[in-house]
Amino acid sequence: MKARAVEFVDLLIPGSFLVAKSWLSADCEYVYLDKVLKGDAIIESFEVNHENAAKRLDRILYLRGEVEEVIGQSVSVLVTDQIWSGKRMHVYQDRLIVTLEERSGKTLVTRIENRRVEGEREKLMKFYEACGI
Repeated sequence: MKARAVEFVDLLIPGSFLVAKSWLSADCEYVYLDKVLKGDAIIESFEVNHENAAKRLDRILYLRGEVEEVIGQSVSVLVTDQIWSGKRMHVYQDRLIVTLEERSGKTLVTRIENRRVEGEREKLMKFYEACGI
């Protein structure tokens, strides 16, 4: 289960969004802040997030996800991105809790929850501010 969760999370990048979408169960929910997204809106939110970041930044490098813990069918995956504005680089981390189920011989994602890493958002905002973004 751990490897499959990381494999899915690593697909949430440009060029792999369609494949990631194929992993979602019909009833999958994505909990992000105070929102619950379903269906096409799930992957669209990752696409929009990337597009917004790409407009602000010179370069984005998505690193491989790392498993933090497993609780039943849910896997906590730490996501790390390296971002650049000019010559400045920042490392940003976030956390996705991915719940997987085996259905008809296929591994499907039934729930995704974004649980921010404490303090990371504030560091990101300071980086943007320092870069004049």
